[in-house]
Amino acid sequence: MDSRGHPPIRLSHEKSQPTLDSRRPGSLVDRIDALGLIDLAALASFEAARDDPAPISSTLRLTFELAGRLRQAHILQLLDEVPRGAAWGQGRAIYDPIAWAYLADPPEPGVLRDHIAARIRKRTTGDAVEDAVWLWQRLADAELESYSAHLLRKHQMDPTWARAIVDRTETELEELCLAQRRGLAWIGLKEGAAAFLRTKGDAKQCLDAIVSEIRRQARWLRRHQ
Repeated sequence: MDSRGHPPIRLSHEKSQPTLDSRRPGSLVDRIDALGLIDLAALASFEAARDDPAPISSTLRLTFELAGRLRQAHILQLLDEVPRGAAWGQGRAIYDPIAWAYLADPPEPGVLRDHIAARIRKRTTGDAVEDAVWLWQRLADAELESYSAHLLRKHQMDPTWARAIVDRTETELEELCLAQRRGLAWIGLKEGAAAFLRTKGDAKQCLDAIVSEIRRQARWLRRHQ
């Protein structure tokens, strides 16, 4: 209460007021110019997916994460449903069930892609080491998750275990290249398939067997390579 007995007036921050337009001012090209290497690479992948029958990233999990980054940068947002035909200012992937709308009017597709490529070249000639390492790690993890899910399906196990496998073996696999990680996943899934038969499909024992074998083989590999 103030001196007159009135309740205090609370002023909301200008950015939190719902009547204001939260979109970043400026053209789409201006917003792209402000992106770092990670978001530029993500945007390039979204654009390429309009013509290339390949996934935007190795997993839908990573694709949604990258889309979230582009939404925060006021570049694009995912649509709830994939339209039959993309209107101006929209895009849709050929392979993934994903469509999006740009948050500002885009230039012609060819012009947009050339501009993104030019910005990527400029970023990679600068100091983008940390971004490059982050992007490599996420792509490697997503590739390992996708490959593990494939092997799990092949052995009639639950493909959703793939995320847990990546999370639980991250420390042991951190120093290994992607080819080595894939090889260890193949070995681990063979042990998991044996546990699947031995335990009559017990989920916990199968997953523990896979993780234990991958960790064991990774430690051996690091000692002897």
